[in-house]
Amino acid sequence: MPLLLLGKMLRLNIDQTSTAYGNYAVPSDNPYINDPDIDDRIYALGLRNPFRWSFDRLNNDIWIGDVGQNKVEEINYRAAGSTAMVNYGWRCFEGFPSTPGVPDCSPVNYVPPVYEYPNPDPGSSAVTGGYVYRGTEFPNFQ
Repeated sequence: MPLLLLGKMLRLNIDQTSTAYGNYAVPSDNPYINDPDIDDRIYALGLRNPFRWSFDRLNNDIWIGDVGQNKVEEINYRAAGSTAMVNYGWRCFEGFPSTPGVPDCSPVNYVPPVYEYPNPDPGSSAVTGGYVYRGTEFPNFQ
């Protein structure tokens, strides 16, 4: 049940204090705000380990580096201003393929990663998020 916060991205308003939540408020346009089965603070579901993520400085889109469990690292994306309900698929998927050993499942509002790559040695490396690069010095980064 998505009342637990593991594997979720939260969206909070830290400029509004002294609320029912304490020192922050929940934005009124959070996607799950009216769903009694999902915590109001949740902005996205289905992340395994979003080790780092950042805002695109040009348009405020969100790019998420999500560490896989065994075989695949993935990059997830969320458009700036989006209030859609989003599930990035973890635990049903690790990257594009279904997670081995997990019964068939079809998460509601599933959004696949925009990019994945294999991790041949998951004990020694992992994806990490960073800034969107639009420079000219490293054209392969485009």
